[in-house]
Amino acid sequence: MKLKVDAQILTKALEAVIRVIPNKSALPILECVLLRAEPDIITVIGSGDNRMEITLNDGFQVEEPGVVAVTAKTFLAMMKKTNSGDTITLEEKDDKLFVKKKGMRCSLQILSKDESEYPNPAEMSDCKRITIPFDELKKNIQNTLFAVGIESELLSGKGLGYTLKINGNRMRGYAVDGYRVAARETELDEKNLDEVELRIPKSALSEIVKMGGKETGEKKIEISYNTKFVLFQMDKTKLFVRMLSDKAFDIDALVIDPDNHFEVKTSELYDAVDSLMPFVGGTYKTLTARLDGNDETLTLSISTPIGEGETTVDVKNLNPNVPLRSITIGFNINYFMDAVSAVEGETFDFILNSNVAPVKFTDGNAYYITLPVRLHA
Repeated sequence: MKLKVDAQILTKALEAVIRVIPNKSALPILECVLLRAEPDIITVIGSGDNRMEITLNDGFQVEEPGVVAVTAKTFLAMMKKTNSGDTITLEEKDDKLFVKKKGMRCSLQILSKDESEYPNPAEMSDCKRITIPFDELKKNIQNTLFAVGIESELLSGKGLGYTLKINGNRMRGYAVDGYRVAARETELDEKNLDEVELRIPKSALSEIVKMGGKETGEKKIEISYNTKFVLFQMDKTKLFVRMLSDKAFDIDALVIDPDNHFEVKTSELYDAVDSLMPFVGGTYKTLTARLDGNDETLTLSISTPIGEGETTVDVKNLNPNVPLRSITIGFNINYFMDAVSAVEGETFDFILNSNVAPVKFTDGNAYYITLPVRLHA
């Protein structure tokens, strides 16, 4: 292998694929990045729990095609020593990959020149495909990711984690961690899409969000899937993901009657909770919420060894024929803040039926359910 490549273009690709490569592995080849140079294309590949492939179609000149696997962490560290506009020469010689530019020459030990020794991509020949707007998928993940929870086989076996459901022209993504639910539903322009349920591991979600870059415009993402794997493809990036094998948690079974139903201004509630966050420390993170049905106010307070604080926001009864019931309830303040932060509308609905029942927030397209915590006397 011998080629010349724009240092900035290669560094950007390495920074992306290294996120899926494990830092430590019993097999050194798993800590490597695979570089495949063909006459008209360069492919940079990283593999771990997921596999990412980024293709380069310009900014290089291949003199001798070839394939090498080198330690990803060291290779990226070397590339970061280059400057924007530098042209790098990569040359394979004596089982080493020499990295050269004007005033710099170093080398990396090549762990393999045989692509078959590197983890193979998922077999996707029998897959189905759908194409959806990337921005809608990105927003769905960003607004529910906080409720995915810790990734483990035990929790996954209970149906927890992230699920993406698509049917007709509706897309719904939701996350469950055993303590709360975050769900968002979107109407797509595409019609008559096949019904599909994809159980996507948490490790892949942040990578999907980053695939489109900062400005995505009207870009779409192609999703290919079979019974075991799902491939997300956009522009020059492919992300292969092994799906969770269990059935999703049935969130439709979580029926919460809109009994004690009121409206809150999002910005006011956010500021109220945020003003109490400085008092949170260690295991002291219980937020007390007191709904006064007569005054139609919600008072939030917290008391810890650090100090205590209290703030009040106005609410609006959405069932004027039935007065609001006064209730005092406790929340994990971090979980509460996650839900409030995800709300996009100027206002959202709040369903608070008792101090032991799940509480539901909704802003139309999205809703969040959280369990209360016990308040000590």
